[in-house]
Amino acid sequence: AAAVPVAAAKPRVPLTILYATESGNSETLALKAKKAAQKHGLDAKVFDMADADLATVAKAKNLLIYASTHGEGDPPARSADFYHALMSDAAPRLDGVRFAVLALGDTAYAQFCEVGKRIDARLEALGAVRTADRADCDLDFAKIASDWTDKTLAKFAPEENTGATVVHVDFKGGAAISEDDDE
Repeated sequence: AAAVPVAAAKPRVPLTILYATESGNSETLALKAKKAAQKHGLDAKVFDMADADLATVAKAKNLLIYASTHGEGDPPARSADFYHALMSDAAPRLDGVRFAVLALGDTAYAQFCEVGKRIDARLEALGAVRTADRADCDLDFAKIASDWTDKTLAKFAPEENTGATVVHVDFKGGAAISEDDDE
């Protein structure tokens, strides 16, 4: 039996997904994004902001955030410590970190999607590079969030180019000489 070459596994790009949730919507979106990330060649890890620290963010190469705003512009209770640490002067520089933020809110409140807006601006101020524009979602967020997640994951996905060049050689055809070559 002849040996059949096996294609080398493509390296998976790491993706850190953080969520801040009060009612579970951001967590649900983060978990769906983790599942979808696999199809894009991403190795995603999901963290509740309540369980994350700024060292996790500083080490991330790619960062996807789903953040809900609670009440009048406040972070969800469980994520308040992380949020305030990120906003503090002690927050580390995030140079080289690629990020995208999806904000969830309710237009009935004056500070619609405020937490997501502030996180987005703060990451940029700390030197992180925005990979996709922030999406601000109201209560009917499902379709917008799904479309945004798919497009954003594609931007984080590894390049398809492996550096290999394919050259097609036609061994059946002979050298073709054109009549225009006798100049």
